[in-house]
Amino acid sequence: MINVDSGSKIFNDKGDIAVVLDALCDTDTLRSILGPIGSRLAAIYVCHSAIVEKKVPLPALRKGWARVQQELDFYSPQVKRVFVLGGTEAVKVIFPKIPKYAIQETHGTLFLLNGRVVVPTWQVRELRYINTRGKDTTALHLMEYFNQDMARLLRLERPDAPLSIQTWIPNHLTGTVVVDIETNAPINDTMTALGIQWSDTERAQITDPDQMQWALNVIADSPVENIVLHSAQYDMSFFSPEWRAKTYGRIRDTILMAKANGAGQGEAGLKNLCNRYTSRPGNYAWANETFSYDDPAYHAEDLEVTWRLFKLWGKQDKLVVEVMQRAASMCCEQTYLGSKVDTARLTTLAGDIDKDLAKQEPLLKAKYDCEDLNSNDVLVASLIRKGYTFKKATNGGKVAIDAEVLKDLGLPDIVEYRELRKLESTMLRKFNTLLRPDGTVPHHQNLMGTETGRTSMSEINWQQAYGIAKELLVSRFEGGSIGSVDLSQAEIRTGCYNSGDVEMAEWALMKDAHRVNASNAFQVLFEEVTDEQRFAAKAIIFRAMFGGQGITEPQKRVEVYAKSKFKRFFKWVEYARAKAMRTNEVTDAWGKRRDLKRKLTEAGKWAVGRCGINGPIQGLASHCAMWLTVRTWELLRDFKSLVLFGVHDSIVFDIYPGEEYNVLSALDTAFRELGVMLRSQFEIAKLLPLEGEFQVGANWYATKTGEKHHLTTAEVPVCLT
Repeated sequence: MINVDSGSKIFNDKGDIAVVLDALCDTDTLRSILGPIGSRLAAIYVCHSAIVEKKVPLPALRKGWARVQQELDFYSPQVKRVFVLGGTEAVKVIFPKIPKYAIQETHGTLFLLNGRVVVPTWQVRELRYINTRGKDTTALHLMEYFNQDMARLLRLERPDAPLSIQTWIPNHLTGTVVVDIETNAPINDTMTALGIQWSDTERAQITDPDQMQWALNVIADSPVENIVLHSAQYDMSFFSPEWRAKTYGRIRDTILMAKANGAGQGEAGLKNLCNRYTSRPGNYAWANETFSYDDPAYHAEDLEVTWRLFKLWGKQDKLVVEVMQRAASMCCEQTYLGSKVDTARLTTLAGDIDKDLAKQEPLLKAKYDCEDLNSNDVLVASLIRKGYTFKKATNGGKVAIDAEVLKDLGLPDIVEYRELRKLESTMLRKFNTLLRPDGTVPHHQNLMGTETGRTSMSEINWQQAYGIAKELLVSRFEGGSIGSVDLSQAEIRTGCYNSGDVEMAEWALMKDAHRVNASNAFQVLFEEVTDEQRFAAKAIIFRAMFGGQGITEPQKRVEVYAKSKFKRFFKWVEYARAKAMRTNEVTDAWGKRRDLKRKLTEAGKWAVGRCGINGPIQGLASHCAMWLTVRTWELLRDFKSLVLFGVHDSIVFDIYPGEEYNVLSALDTAFRELGVMLRSQFEIAKLLPLEGEFQVGANWYATKTGEKHHLTTAEVPVCLT
């Protein structure tokens, strides 16, 4: 072990590269990591930090780094670059002249410090990972970035000069234009600078508000084919609805392209993408004590990296990107308009829940001898003392204690309490803080916000709403109503599309298909199937789509039957599993790629296999739902009714009085157009369409009792009544 005090060094003075470590590490690991540096290594410095002990001795770390700087200046004038292996928090400390907000991740950041190029990367200990099975493994999802950081270190002596940037643009533009903004959010959400690039070498930064608006009008009114932004949904929220309408269909988004090409949520930022896909030094390369996000050098880097990323990905023909780029404009409008809340019902519901929680909490604490019902660790310990046994673990290796686990243990009272507490903390409190004067609340949809491609939500997260919470969503229009469309068997049907299993497709069309399977598997009459048998039949189909197997004896019995009946589907399941485990990636039918190296590191190869099965199934289902949402929104733009948001396999509408038929007609058109696409891609879609039910009610919860209107992607159109 290297065991030294703050500021100590190992020094040989032979090369032009110095390494600074923030941590204790194994010498063999260090030697293998620093191998590519070879004879160019001048020195290794160790700034010992107690980060590994969950605390950061900031004064000692600062003192150690100050000594390193002094020694580099005095002993090693030939050192031109410094490689820092340290966690993000430590790097924020050892670079005191760099604003803390300038370091969002260690990898991808590049500095000039005292005339030297500084490339921070991952802490050594982070490159080893203890997965859920306790296995010490190489963190493959980090090693890729580490190797790129090492390559940049060896290639660059210092960054190129800052890119040229001017303060004017032509009054006529064509081809491709990159747009990037700087804001003073969250202070008052004002755009402070507009950046524009229209060729490989021409770019501008404009800061005058009138000139910014003039430039945006030039872009909208010119015959520009591609208006490229990175995170278009956010940037366009600072532009007018009229601008978004003029440019609709021409917006291109490199963050969506990055996600479609395998970048995870934490990897789709410009710094990461700059490091991974371009040769630029990074947008903080010239940072100093006067650093500002309005700095032209910083802005020029953002523009140039976005320009290069579009040149890399812009010609890719990925259907998922085309759909999501249209959705970016829709989601931007939806966040701006928000959703109307029944404030009177909110007050009543909050009071009722507070009373229920106050009544339940002391009783449950006494019953289970638990001091904190909301702490998973405390609750698990209490239940173990009571004799309960847990068999399921999370990806992080802890005991799983979700609602399904608690129900299996026969603890519905704890499930009810925790659901009420979650509703109170994650939704009701937010309503009170986010409620606007007009009674609406914002809801932000994060496109491809999950690894499988599903949309996630922030602000008010309606995806978490269930039961009585849905009563809060009402129409903003006097005499208006709420509409909802739920897709039926979406993932079962996309499972059939991926596998091409005709037998399974014909089964999915049957009435109460899971009861049919149970009847055949248990050899009982359809009418005599018990709820337990039907549950086992349903469970095994969904477990198969997530790469699982039967657990209980009834499930295992159904599994034997299902494998004999749906041979092509289960053959595809094994093929998809094996391919994902071989390549550590999966791509769905609409082009969304998922890099599974992180999953391999965290949970092992079998988890990778499960993702290989579920990714194409869940991905296609969610993409189809988003396509229907966007297309219906497009068809309703001349009406007053609003498409509020999509929730997994559902779409929610705010319907203007008298426009119920128009909404239903738009949905019917969207379903039939989607059917044309699906039949061109999957032969089996001619037999098995996607279907949904449209219902209307006074609030979202009430829609489930409304009259059902059937929708289908089949060639025969629905009869509108």
